[in-house]
Formats: sequence, structure tokens, C-alpha cells
Amino acid sequence: MKGERKPMPFLEGPSNEGLGQFSPDGRFVVHGSDEAGTPEVYVRSFPDANEKWQISKGNGVDPRWRADGKAFLVNLPVGSNASRPINVLLNWQATLKH
Repeated sequence: MKGERKPMPFLEGPSNEGLGQFSPDGRFVVHGSDEAGTPEVYVRSFPDANEKWQISKGNGVDPRWRADGKAFLVNLPVGSNASRPINVLLNWQATLKH
């Protein structure tokens, strides 16, 4: 990263945000949020966070990028047994509005 290296808020608001991880190229952050009312996984552009993609629907937690940045693992609940989520590998490619 270039420029001044000091901590700064990335996402601020009323929802709980967490479990963030930078993409291998540093252009995106995958993270968990309850902004939709349930825990979900989102990807946001970095450093501005202007672009946002909701990745999971109906609960998703603990996202982690694959080393090549083209996919990530997300824990998703299965059926009525949400206490035993499965790991799902999701392919992903950003389409930026710039």
C-alpha cells in the first residue's frame, strides 16, 4: 500500500461488520455483516468501499479468500440444521462501475 500508513475506519454504520479479509491483490475486502437482518457475506471495494456485492443469501459467515483471489470459502447453513454449516467455494469476479 502507498501513502500514509495509519489506522482508519473502513465501514461505519449501525450494523455489525466483522471477519474482514483483504483480497490477495488488496483491491477488495470480503466481510460479514448483519445489515440485511441476518448474517451475510459481502465484498466491498478498497479503499473507498463505494462498490458492494452481497455474496450470500440466508446466512453466510466466516468468508476467506482463496490464494488466487478468484474465489472464497463461505460457511452456509444447511436446511434446518444451521448449527452444522458447510463450506462452499464461490467463484467471484468483480465488475467495477468505474
